Amino acid sequence: MTKYAIALVLALSATAAHAQPLTYMCNVGSRVYPVYVTKATLTWRGTTFRNLKEAPAGLGDSPHVCAKYGWTATNKNRVAATLCVATQGAGGLAVGKDEFECQIKSK
Repeated sequence: MTKYAIALVLALSATAAHAQPLTYMCNVGSRVYPVYVTKATLTWRGTTFRNLKEAPAGLGDSPHVCAKYGWTATNKNRVAATLCVATQGAGGLAVGKDEFECQIKSK
């Protein structure tokens, strides 16, 4: 399990260093939509969330706290979006009060 976490962190670091977007596919009802994370933004369904920061890790009820690793950003209307990721490509996206299950996009 630790090997997966280390591999994920290394993959994410390499992705950010090369400015390649990290893509997760998130379920909305019966449809699937991409969420893109770049070095400075998170983009979800045509809305760009700026001021991308690493989401705090820990346990808590806030949708903006990730158990393992993640990012949080806000849009121009000050709505927060947080993408939390765990090992083996699983993730979750919280936009305002809405939450979605996500999976890293396969190449």
